[in-house]
Amino acid sequence: MSKRVSHLDKAHLIAEYLLLGTAGVFFLVLIALLRSQPIKQFGLLLTFAVFYVGWAVIHHIKDRTFHIRILLEYILIGSVVLVLARLVFFP
Repeated sequence: MSKRVSHLDKAHLIAEYLLLGTAGVFFLVLIALLRSQPIKQFGLLLTFAVFYVGWAVIHHIKDRTFHIRILLEYILIGSVVLVLARLVFFP
């Protein structure tokens, strides 16, 4: 069964992903500006990871596809990115 998506739904979907992408670019710029302050950079990464999980929860609730497994998946992805960023950028 295919799910028909209206133009308004597509516009909201584009806006949601645009918000996520813009926030990602914003956080990357802030991390670059705080190049000499690794603790603040890590704090920004942590803030973005929390934002990412929150964005995902809201996105899936609106889409009516939210499930606890999805939440755990996004938490896992955010945690892995934090650990990898910590290992690579902040030795």
